[in-house]
Amino acid sequence: MTKLSPPTAHREPHAITQLGRTRIDDYAWMKDPNWRAVLRDPTALEPAILGHLEAENAYTESVLGETKPLQDLLFAEMKGRVKDRLRLYGLADRIGEQSLYPTIGSAMKAYYHAIGLANPADDEATGP
Repeated sequence: MTKLSPPTAHREPHAITQLGRTRIDDYAWMKDPNWRAVLRDPTALEPAILGHLEAENAYTESVLGETKPLQDLLFAEMKGRVKDRLRLYGLADRIGEQSLYPTIGSAMKAYYHAIGLANPADDEATGP
């Protein structure tokens, strides 16, 4: 694959005043004003932002494309460790090994939700 040049984001100075101080953010345009909707529907992303992200992704692929087998191996190893921990605690059968949970906490949350119980960790996070 041909190596591309890294994309350069254009600058649009935007003044932000907080706590009586003003700063200039040249890249504020990269935060979609409708970012909450974009989280639910990525197709709602503004075309200028999407274009820049696609250019960054293409550049990343051109530079790191040869490492794809290693990336896949590392990702499989990370998934395996989570699954091993689920097996260790006897939860793999209950939760389902086909699911990927990025953390043990997220797997536990899914388990508690599946069996209809409150997650005890939620109580600890919020305190008494």
